[in-house]
Amino acid sequence: MHVLTSLVLAMAIQSVSPTPAAARGLTFEGEEAEELLRTATVVSVRSFKTRAGTRPKKVEMSDGERTAFAVFKTIDESEVLKHFDDSTVEFQCTDCFKYEITAYQLDELLGLGIVPPTVRRRIN
Repeated sequence: MHVLTSLVLAMAIQSVSPTPAAARGLTFEGEEAEELLRTATVVSVRSFKTRAGTRPKKVEMSDGERTAFAVFKTIDESEVLKHFDDSTVEFQCTDCFKYEITAYQLDELLGLGIVPPTVRRRIN
């Protein structure tokens, strides 16, 4: 419940001036983007340099007409005490790719338009 509460507060603060999809670098959004993310052929999956602890991958995908890049996260972990590289410690640290999906669904319900399209998909 703690994570969801933090997520809602963060989005409420950002909702004061939502950024249009084009300004976020998206060429399409909503159902069109969700469909592409769910069904497009994966062309490549690459690691990239990031400070994110979620260890995302950059995925290039194509539906034959369009090519798009997406971020793919597989993290699903929970630790009683998590020690970070910057010497901070977090108690009851939980992180999961499902939080990204929940954030997008909540953004859609509230009509904020600030979270990029996010779907659940398995990539081999």
